Amino acid sequence: MGGYSTSKAAAHFLSVITRAELAPQGTHVTSLVLGSVDTRMAAHVEGNKENPRDIAAAGLDGVEAGLLTVATDKMADDSIAAHRADPERFERQLAKLLHVTTLRAPG
Repeated sequence: MGGYSTSKAAAHFLSVITRAELAPQGTHVTSLVLGSVDTRMAAHVEGNKENPRDIAAAGLDGVEAGLLTVATDKMADDSIAAHRADPERFERQLAKLLHVTTLRAPG
């Protein structure tokens, strides 16, 4: 999960940087934040998963609306809201979810 989630975060920040670089020429960049999607890669994952067609539709709606970032499903929306509300609590809950007992800062 660590590498996969990190790559999602990197993709989001790549869209932020690309948006800034291409803004002078009028190019619009929308970042999609996805939760759990029903794909072959996620076949082993338990829980609710969104239909890829619904994710695509939410993304296209966001692009048409001119949004900078689109949470494409309830899991993504809930995760963004929880992180914004209390980042430290979000990290503790994530650690529990991933069966990690402690999160320690380096040093």
